[in-house]
Amino acid sequence: MREVREELALTVSEVPTVLDTASTTLEGKRDTLTIVQATPVSASFALSPEIAEARWVHADMAAMPEGEPVSRWLERALSARART
Repeated sequence: MREVREELALTVSEVPTVLDTASTTLEGKRDTLTIVQATPVSASFALSPEIAEARWVHADMAAMPEGEPVSRWLERALSARART
């Protein structure tokens, strides 16, 4: 969970559950994105310079406000969570 700690200054209370993995070639590099479910110690977080935006959302797409922009990664994460 090094990335969570470095990018958002979040600490999680237990080992995260891996929900899904995806390969991406965005930004001209090959990356593996691992989608996890975890419980943070606190709801507060701080963005690193590499992160443009972060926010807490409901764990259900039906709860998203109509017309709210949603990234494909969020859609994939919530879809993976619904399958567990």
